[in-house]
Amino acid sequence: MTLSWQTRLHIWLRLLLLQASWNYQRLQGLGFLFALLPGLKVLYPPEQLRQVSLRYSGYFNTHPYLAPLVAGAVLKLEEERQRNGEDPAIDIEEFKVMVAAPYAAIGDALFWGGLRPLAAGIALFFAVKGIL
Repeated sequence: MTLSWQTRLHIWLRLLLLQASWNYQRLQGLGFLFALLPGLKVLYPPEQLRQVSLRYSGYFNTHPYLAPLVAGAVLKLEEERQRNGEDPAIDIEEFKVMVAAPYAAIGDALFWGGLRPLAAGIALFFAVKGIL
């Protein structure tokens, strides 16, 4: 079974709320589960959904702007698991944790260390020139 583009769009829109349920124990884990839930509902029958949801309600932390990349990869692994009826070569939970940390580091360096100072510099340039 594959996910439709409507389901993928629904998941992407929910990822905009990733940090809405942030807490110190699981960080973004509940937001990640909330985002993936429409896809998991399509892939799993209702009797298995609770067990699968418990897998995704644990610890998760990455840069919020790059979380859709992690979510897309995790959903692809879940689709393969359902299609083939067997576990993928790598455990999905291990994969999620393994890719979340590098994306967090890349996102922080790119957005907070690169784009934010660039935007501040551009704003200062316009302010000095009296534009806008």
